Parts: sequence; C-alpha cells; structure tokens
Amino acid sequence: MRNREFPLFHGLLLFLLLVLSAGAGPAPPRRLPPERSTVKVQPRGRRLEVLEGTLFVPDYFHFRPGKVPLLLHFQGARWLAEANFYQARVQGVLYTSSLRGLSRAFQGPFRDPGHLGAILADAEKKLSSLFGKGKVEIGRIGITSFSAGFGAVREILKKKEYFARIDYLVMADSLYASYISPKVRVPPIEQMVDFIRFAQQAGLGKKVMVVTHSHYLPRTYCGTWETADMLLACVGGTRKKVTEYTKRGVPIDGRFDRAGFHLLATDEATAVIHVDTLYMIGELLERFPPFQGGKPG
Repeated sequence: MRNREFPLFHGLLLFLLLVLSAGAGPAPPRRLPPERSTVKVQPRGRRLEVLEGTLFVPDYFHFRPGKVPLLLHFQGARWLAEANFYQARVQGVLYTSSLRGLSRAFQGPFRDPGHLGAILADAEKKLSSLFGKGKVEIGRIGITSFSAGFGAVREILKKKEYFARIDYLVMADSLYASYISPKVRVPPIEQMVDFIRFAQQAGLGKKVMVVTHSHYLPRTYCGTWETADMLLACVGGTRKKVTEYTKRGVPIDGRFDRAGFHLLATDEATAVIHVDTLYMIGELLERFPPFQGGKPG
C-alpha cells in the first residue's frame, strides 16, 4: 500500500507546485541602483544659458512658427533632467533650474510675482536668436519637481496667470508641508490650497497632475504620504492596492487614477527610494505625456 501512495503523494506535490508557480506571475525587474551610470540615454541637442538655469533644445525637436511648449524642472542634476526629457521624447524645450538646496532656496526667488515672467522672457529671447525665424513665444507650460523643488512650484501656482497657463505637473516625491501640530499631522490649508486646486482641475480632465510618494514620514513636518492623503481627499479618491514595478524595478504598492490625476505610492521608506523617484520622472513623462491634445479649458 505504501509503494502505491508514495508516488501519488509526489504527483500531488508536483501538481501544487505547478499551480502556485503559474499564479505567481512574472518576476519583478532587477532593481537598478540610482546611479548616473545606469542612465543609458545620452541626450543630444543645443543648450542655452538663461536666467537661473539652462534651456535644452533636443535634436529631435523641429521648430515651427508659433508657440513653443516649455517644461520647467526644479531640483536635481541637469544631465539627469535632460536624460529624462530626452528618453520620453517630449515635444518641446526643457528649462532646468540651477537653484539648489532646501525648499526656501526655491521659494525665495519666486515670491517675486515677476520672477517666472523674467525667466520666460529670457527664454523667448534666446530661442528667437537660436531659431532665427522671428520672435519665439513660450506657449504651453509644464513643470516637473523633485524633493525641495516644491518650494518654487508652490509660489508659481499662487499667481493666477501662471496657474492658468500651466497644464501639466509632476511632483516626484516632492510635496511637503508643515503640520498643524505634532499631534495633528495635517498640512495647513494655505500651503496646499493651490496644489488642491490643480489636483481637482486634473481630476476633471482639464489638467494633468502626477504625484508619487514614499512611505517615509519625517519627524518635524508632513511627508509626501500625508500631503498625498489630502490631495486624495479633495478629489474623492483612495489608493488601490497594487503590485507593480517601474522599469527600474521600483515597487509600486498603491495607485489612484481619475481623468488627468494620477497618484503612485512607492513601497519603501528609505533615502534610496526618494532618489529613485528623480530617475522615475523619465518614465512618468512617457506614461503621462505633456502637451498632448488641445489646451485644457
């Protein structure tokens, strides 16, 4: 009897292993370290020095008379911002800010209502000279921000005319705020109001807003998880539990999508995951392309 049962047991065991392996799905991609050497793209194009930054005109961009789309990037190395932009083949021109440091370093200059206007005017002047086909005008505007770059974005969105012109926003682990008190870890509404307005416009399909956040919670201020909670509440959303990976192997454990509003939660709470989100911008630009279709209303 035992001689008959023993092979039967092994047959059942093999069957279970096959079933479990079939349901496991594909293995996650190999996690790439956040290092410069892992970026394969070598962006080719022209670079022009402008006020507080550099303009990058990729070699694939063919200028036509009219308005030129401009993507502004805050915080992070210029070479990586250009690699992300080039990888996604964004149809426009990239401005990378030379500002560095904590959020106050970005916030200070843009408290001046005319500061962004001065940057745009300088960009138009340099591009007009480059293309040599009359005056170039900046048309649609998008922004990508990493980490402390939110300080500039928050000030820019306060200006009614700029809020109306900007129709694309990526906040890559980049939306922080104070909290009301250590016992009430909720961002003050005045620090979030324009991000909320933008999220709601995106949720209606009038703009595009992409937000990524980690699980890290700072000790003395609200982290990107907590500010994302407020955005979700204001667009009537909740995170859906998922098991996904970016092309670089970064785990995504939650997301929410509604019209032009997209939120992705990275499944870690480390300094490494924070840096990884800077590299992730290229993939986000591919998945959610800026300057597509007509101008949102």
